[in-house]
Amino acid sequence: MHPGVWVFLFITTVCLRATAQDGPIEPDRPDQSESAALVPPRHVQVETGFSFEKGKDFKLITHPALLLRYGASRYFELRLALEAQSLYATGSHASWLSGFVPLEIGVKINLATGQKAKPSASLISHLIIPQAASEGFHSPYVGCILRLAMQHACTEWFTLSYNVGAAWEGESAEPIFLYTLTAGFALTESFGAFAETYGFFPQKASASHLLDGGFTFQLKPFLMLDISGGWNITNRSYYAGTGFSIRLPN
Repeated sequence: MHPGVWVFLFITTVCLRATAQDGPIEPDRPDQSESAALVPPRHVQVETGFSFEKGKDFKLITHPALLLRYGASRYFELRLALEAQSLYATGSHASWLSGFVPLEIGVKINLATGQKAKPSASLISHLIIPQAASEGFHSPYVGCILRLAMQHACTEWFTLSYNVGAAWEGESAEPIFLYTLTAGFALTESFGAFAETYGFFPQKASASHLLDGGFTFQLKPFLMLDISGGWNITNRSYYAGTGFSIRLPN
């Protein structure tokens, strides 16, 4: 059975018995800025989604992207990321490849809790395991991602989030530097929106800059749906995606 179907069945089962929990959910999706917030202690949070990206000479389908987060304490959480992809190369060298990209395991560590002008801040680190992937998706190097995630609660309806960091994705020993900047808006108690710019700076290639935006809908304090889309200013590709996040009862 397709992994996306298993995810849907699992989340549906949990929703039927979930109850009110420790405050509203704060997922790391659908924007590219990772939230500074941690999952409450002893809770598991599941964040998953599907996306389609199209460029001049490729199509990429993610089905699904899955992030599992566990609140180990007030100060750090454990993370596991798994993603299935289908990549279609078009043009004169047409090809098709489908499977799981390398597994990521990591942590998010609380550095500061926001107060007034002081932002919330967390450090995120992921280890990319090159052989924990489908054939054709193995990478030659062990990878690593480091991010500093910061967030300002400017008003009750407006937040400003930003990340800076670097990724060694496993294809080479050279880092790719990254940035994100996200404006989040609470349109109602349950309906939100965001607008974002982000980019990547490889050491030996041209930088890539992107714009995206989307909407979130909080069905329950522990359950959020999302839809988003974006455009790569540099190579003129675009993407659209949708997904949901749920915090499970402890």
